[in-house]
Amino acid sequence: MKKWVISAVVYLLLITAGYVVYAQFANPDAGSHGAGHSTEL
Repeated sequence: MKKWVISAVVYLLLITAGYVVYAQFANPDAGSHGAGHSTEL
């Protein structure tokens, strides 16, 4: 059972890392976390 837990954690880490890399390449401005947003009303 320990192998399944380790495999599941590694799988989730790979999926998360893959999404982060994809998000950075798909939308280069996404990494700024709102730096381009204005606070003016």
